[in-house]
Amino acid sequence: MDWKAHGRAVLILLAAQAALSSFALAAAPAAAAPAGKLTTPTTSTTASKSALSTTSTNPTTPMLIPDKAWKQTINTLLWKNRVRKKTKWGQEARIELEVHRVGKVITGKGAIHGFYGRKAWKVLVNHREVVRAANGEFVLKIDVLGPKSFIILTAIGPKGELEEQRFIISFPGFHAWVTEQQKFFNKRYFFSGTLGGSFLWYEEVLTEPLHQFALTAKLSYQYLLLPPRLDFGFTGYITAVPLTTSLAETSARFLGLNLRLGYVMPGIPDPWRVSIMTGMYYTTMLVPNDDFGFSHLMGPQLFPVIRRMLPNGDAISGYFKFSPVGVGVALESLNNREMAVGLSFTQRISTWRSISYAIDIADLQLQIDGVDIRSRSASFGVGFSW
Repeated sequence: MDWKAHGRAVLILLAAQAALSSFALAAAPAAAAPAGKLTTPTTSTTASKSALSTTSTNPTTPMLIPDKAWKQTINTLLWKNRVRKKTKWGQEARIELEVHRVGKVITGKGAIHGFYGRKAWKVLVNHREVVRAANGEFVLKIDVLGPKSFIILTAIGPKGELEEQRFIISFPGFHAWVTEQQKFFNKRYFFSGTLGGSFLWYEEVLTEPLHQFALTAKLSYQYLLLPPRLDFGFTGYITAVPLTTSLAETSARFLGLNLRLGYVMPGIPDPWRVSIMTGMYYTTMLVPNDDFGFSHLMGPQLFPVIRRMLPNGDAISGYFKFSPVGVGVALESLNNREMAVGLSFTQRISTWRSISYAIDIADLQLQIDGVDIRSRSASFGVGFSW
């Protein structure tokens, strides 16, 4: 086996998947995207933070703004904004918002960057001290529960000095935002396309083993027939492009179709979900001159799936598949079967779109006309759902 060729093919595929993920993230509306990882800037002088921002109270953007009815302020307290790729510090800030769901209740979780310049003083929010970096910067996480709410920050000096300031969490479009997020959780149909790489190990009696790495494409559709209990799913995959092969001028392509009807088990509390799916499975090989391989295998399948929905709309799921197969509709033995397991992580990037990262392992064993065949594969892929 040419491991160098395999390595080059994998690197090319990983670069293509990274480009796909970047394109999908770029296509997502910025207002609905989950908040990214917050990092601490290196600037530490108060003078460099003296310019105040002029952020407007856009109804579609949650804001933290000073309450003008509150008489007192906290000196040297500033908030960070990103305006046209530039950092500006001021007395108000946009809140980086992500959706948070518990049961059927949707709220927002926010995070903002702040700066407080007095090193000897402590800053508290709701009687809890805010952890600051050495340069005085900190990250404040807040709950956005409605169109308007309040938080009070308290600064305490080394001699007991006290300063307090109240801020308004302003989000006039909160209810419209919740309605839009709810559409995602109530959505009844889903399409997804996946591009990934597959390692294949194929063995057949009296035939030289085939080791192959290929580009695999997959298309899926799911529809909730009777939500939340009954759903229908269809998945098709094909070996799009064999990239490397252990046999000179010989490669194999695989085509598979899954038709499934699923039942969501009752009594499983949110955020967990367990589905038992069953249906039909079809697979065939495409080999030049039909030198080896199998054709038109099909059979029933059992396909349990477990999923955990995260508060921000992301999800982690795993499955197990068992499918006895035969040529046509004839099932001669349960020893002729395919078994598979898989794990995936789905990242929500907007109200209607998400990116998924999946790993699948499959093992097919069968005997046709006295010929023993075994096909094993390990796949990884990046998918885009809408």
